[in-house]
Amino acid sequence: MFWSRLSATISKNFYPSNLCSTCIHQAFQLGPSDSPTRLRKRDLAIGGVFSVLATVAAVSVPLGYGGVVNVLLLPTETPLLERKMAFAKALRLLACIYSAEPFLTWVYIRHMTGLFSKGVLNLKNAVFTRLLEQDVAFFDRAGPGEITSYLSQDISGLKDILYGNLQRDRGLRALLEAVVGTILLFKLQPRLGLVFSLVIPTVATITVSIPSAGVSLTLRPGTLTAVVGPSGAGKTTMAQILSRFYAPQAGEILLDGRPLQAFPPSLLSQEIALVGQVPNLFSGSIAYNIAYGQSARRTEEEIAGDPTLMVGVHGLAIFF
Repeated sequence: MFWSRLSATISKNFYPSNLCSTCIHQAFQLGPSDSPTRLRKRDLAIGGVFSVLATVAAVSVPLGYGGVVNVLLLPTETPLLERKMAFAKALRLLACIYSAEPFLTWVYIRHMTGLFSKGVLNLKNAVFTRLLEQDVAFFDRAGPGEITSYLSQDISGLKDILYGNLQRDRGLRALLEAVVGTILLFKLQPRLGLVFSLVIPTVATITVSIPSAGVSLTLRPGTLTAVVGPSGAGKTTMAQILSRFYAPQAGEILLDGRPLQAFPPSLLSQEIALVGQVPNLFSGSIAYNIAYGQSARRTEEEIAGDPTLMVGVHGLAIFF
């Protein structure tokens, strides 16, 4: 059921859609199979058991320290031999907890990593098999950049998401620690557990201010304008406002004398581009990367041949 919901969620976002739903369902399908990479309910159950055991061990650390403190606070009339034996027992318990938690966590992460690797491998194989079944028209509609990005980046992104949730501070481990910790709290001190459950944070009316204040400038055609300032001065905020990610709290931005809000977002996205410090290029020619996202009425050669788009290409233009 979990993997069915996962595949349905990812199918809405991954491209191409006619490949995704079937492939993800096949990749993370549970049940008996002769394939050595097929996921099985038993394997997931084993991972869940180790996750619960590791969580219990992690939450039990304060209890181990509590046992040591209780021994130190024994009445002075307690026989010395009895105190030594109780102290040694508390230290052994604490040592066992500290030894069990990292070992169980290692087994859990190793086991689940192997399962996720199988699922991602199945997904790659399923996608590649489905690609081989497509007709020529499909590859005409979906450019090589989209297909390559889906195979290399999107599937790898899914793998990173799965692996990231294996950490203790997120995913299943974080949820289990919250549940087990709450149960232990009510078990030890029910009244304290009730007080703890009543401490709910309240979010009041919050106002977020942009660091930049009173900034005025004019961007003229054919000129290069640099906005320089320390970290947090608002340089990125200014770029985001120019792209209409959100509106300024005061003032306005004019484009050819008209407010920026008067232009449709589709037109602004064609005229204003954000280029990161490490741009990601699609697999293909330079012409394809330059023409990506442009109007379909113009060919790649027409768009890439525009002199205003040739800055930085230099001699690589011969590989169009």
